[in-house]
Amino acid sequence: MISVGLCADTGVDLAAVRSMSHRFIWHRLGASVVDRPPCQLWVYALNTTRDGLNQCLTDLLEREHQPVWVIDTQLDRSTATLVVKAGAKGYSQAPTDKMTLDRANAVMSQGGYWVPRQVLEHLVGDLITDESPERWIPVNLSPREREVARCVADGLSNKRVARQLDVTERTVKAHLSNIFQKTQASDRLELALLMKGELPERVRINLE
Repeated sequence: MISVGLCADTGVDLAAVRSMSHRFIWHRLGASVVDRPPCQLWVYALNTTRDGLNQCLTDLLEREHQPVWVIDTQLDRSTATLVVKAGAKGYSQAPTDKMTLDRANAVMSQGGYWVPRQVLEHLVGDLITDESPERWIPVNLSPREREVARCVADGLSNKRVARQLDVTERTVKAHLSNIFQKTQASDRLELALLMKGELPERVRINLE
């Protein structure tokens, strides 16, 4: 059984989601973080005016509720960037079937991100245009792995990385496998966030 803590804005009805699977036990919670039960997944459901966004960000920054899945009534680029940078593992609209619910939980519980492709592209785009003067690069990467990591952080596909570095896609995939293992980044988005210094401090400490 999977214990889920739910903080839902006024007007948000997740009854259909809550009834999708008997594997999930939902605890509807109030605004206070005091005396909340231990949960394996935390869900913040936002209405159209996103009344609970500030509370969600406060919880993300002050407490280690991991993984956190923000379910938004309408997908929004700036909100997605904000919550993912704050530490959320998921940002999407409500799942429409049991398979999607199970897949989302599996991805996030393993440290991955559950974010729609169009939102993911915007997130990487925001990182690319970030004017940060310096990127944090793990010292245990080889020179070639650093080049691949920089390319991925700039939003390049494996094919474009291979073309730019004059290597095969297979070689790029091998380098990425080593990079993910050395940095503990679970996917391309997390690697891009890492390279931009945007991961939560607790993750940075583990990496260093």
